[in-house]
Amino acid sequence: MAQWTSAGIAGWSLGYLLGFAIVVGVGFSYRPAFDLLFGVIVGAGFGLTQWIVIRRRVSHANWWPVTCVFGWTLGVFAGQMAANWWLGPSANFVAERALLGAIIGVITGSCQWFVIRRTFPQGFRWIVGSTAGYAVALVVHGLVIFAVGDPLVRGLSSGIYNAANWAPMVLLPFAAGAVAAPMAWFALRRLLPGATWWVLAGLAIFWVSWTLLEMGPGAQEIGKGVAVALLAMVIGAIVGISTGVTLVGLIRLPAAGTAEETAGP
Repeated sequence: MAQWTSAGIAGWSLGYLLGFAIVVGVGFSYRPAFDLLFGVIVGAGFGLTQWIVIRRRVSHANWWPVTCVFGWTLGVFAGQMAANWWLGPSANFVAERALLGAIIGVITGSCQWFVIRRTFPQGFRWIVGSTAGYAVALVVHGLVIFAVGDPLVRGLSSGIYNAANWAPMVLLPFAAGAVAAPMAWFALRRLLPGATWWVLAGLAIFWVSWTLLEMGPGAQEIGKGVAVALLAMVIGAIVGISTGVTLVGLIRLPAAGTAEETAGP
């Protein structure tokens, strides 16, 4: 479960960072295209890190990243439409975030269920855990943004601006990666034989994001991108714990046919 939760935190963080960097750095002004591309990148981020954990436990696990991309992207669009339709523009913030999260959880969990249903016959429980996890995660994520979002962005932007005065901007992501890379390797070394390559890929994503955000107002946009990635860890942690508990429960259940064989004729 710790590995699963860590994978979720890493996936959402990298997905949000790269997604924010691309849609802001490249300059997408058409909102549907902005949301679509951002959703695809975020879904791919946590889908790939979760795939590392389940690839040897679940049959047809290679479809997992695809279901994450499709489920998350469709869930965000459907959730936003439902919130606007049912709750209206003056809706209570907590109710809006809870509804958005629940719809994302139902759709994403249902898509993922198609992958795990043959391995876990009672995989419908996954949809329940996913719905609850996303609903709680998006509410907490929104409240944390309100509480610390602006101070966090200002602090990171100021720190990056000051660091840029004595170090070339192109070197700063590698300084940050020097801290993150050993942590990622430690978490992945037993799950992924080529964990070093995964760490290098993460560093490359961080550097690309950093470079894209420099195309904007520099330190301010980079500060926002890093803040977005840090706050996304809240979603990864809560959804990771909720679905992790569900996954552990499914693994401990008897496999299909075991109960019948034990009972005999």
